[in-house]
Amino acid sequence: MSKEDFSVVHLSTGHLGGAGLASRRLNAKLNAAGADSTFYALGRSDFTPGPNEFSIARTLLNRFASALLTSIESRLSSKILFSPLSINSIPKGFADKFPDKQKTILHIHNWFNLLNFKEISRLYDLGFPIVITLHDQRTMTGGCHYSLGCNHFETDCSKCPLLKIGLNKIPNLVSKRSSSYIQNMDSRFAVIAPSNWMLSEAKKSYLLKNKKIIFIPNTLETTKKKILPGTKSDKSYIRLGVASMNTLSYVKGGDLTKELEIECNDHDLPFKFVYMNEFPQDEEGRSDFWKKIDFLIVLSRAENSPNVIHEAKQLGIPVIASRIGGITELLDENFDIGIDELDLNTRGILAKLNAISLRKRTGTDRDQMLESFRKYTDGSINEHIALYQKLSIETRNL
Repeated sequence: MSKEDFSVVHLSTGHLGGAGLASRRLNAKLNAAGADSTFYALGRSDFTPGPNEFSIARTLLNRFASALLTSIESRLSSKILFSPLSINSIPKGFADKFPDKQKTILHIHNWFNLLNFKEISRLYDLGFPIVITLHDQRTMTGGCHYSLGCNHFETDCSKCPLLKIGLNKIPNLVSKRSSSYIQNMDSRFAVIAPSNWMLSEAKKSYLLKNKKIIFIPNTLETTKKKILPGTKSDKSYIRLGVASMNTLSYVKGGDLTKELEIECNDHDLPFKFVYMNEFPQDEEGRSDFWKKIDFLIVLSRAENSPNVIHEAKQLGIPVIASRIGGITELLDENFDIGIDELDLNTRGILAKLNAISLRKRTGTDRDQMLESFRKYTDGSINEHIALYQKLSIETRNL
């Protein structure tokens, strides 16, 4: 079977963020490889669709309902994204755009307030093969985007420790309802884990443990030219890049970063913080960010396989990051600096930063890191295509 025997429709709530950028890059690379692939995301004023990209228009009522639900759910937890409910925003006639449903694979990325399991199940019943990429843990829990060490998702999210008594039964109800839809999706359904850590978590989960789950790393944007660090006006400090767009996020370690920056400023330590969200959010702006940093620093308390670490490694920029989730498998012990979970505090992080000057990275260290990273990520497009082809064959043989 050739690439002409299937088409792929990528669905993502947003066009930015980890899931949005990963799905758009995958879409672009699939088209470059000769596959028929399109990307759809909810229409926004800042979303200008590129080649093979489309926006999904929503009604005023749908926008209002989505905003209201987001506002309510954002109050349920101050630490993590928690979205037990999701509004379906797919227009009624959307499926009719693709008359050959057995040939059209719906690849779902971030789906909050874009889809819900009821709609995903309906699309499956119409004949579409379905693929879901686990950009976070939402698909395997009763609402948490990251479990933060809780293992209740391995059973059925009963007695959720995140919520107060009275509300803590909601995740269990959501999990059981989701299970009733997921269990009906079998041979034409597959799940992708972008990290080996996520693969392991998914295989333990109540919702996904009996499903087809495979590891395929996120697809990288092709680097057209080498990005070299810009010239420092003051060589007495080290520039630490913070790529999280939400600098207040507890999961992303926003509080740790702020405490660290205050400590460095108060004690005149030789570190300066450079924030990606202060740069224009286009190719030129992102390129300028990478030129202005010496290290990328990621102090997340929970992570899958951050695109920003992939980008840094592709550019040969060393990473200082917490040994959490899928980050651990991305770090190179001879090139990067890992921070154990117990050391995720100002004192522990400063100890790691103060040791930077003792680390002498050579060109050989960099080359070996790049080779190791290449082996980790190589084949992503081919593996996606192989999965699509397999699903297409299995669908036609039913």
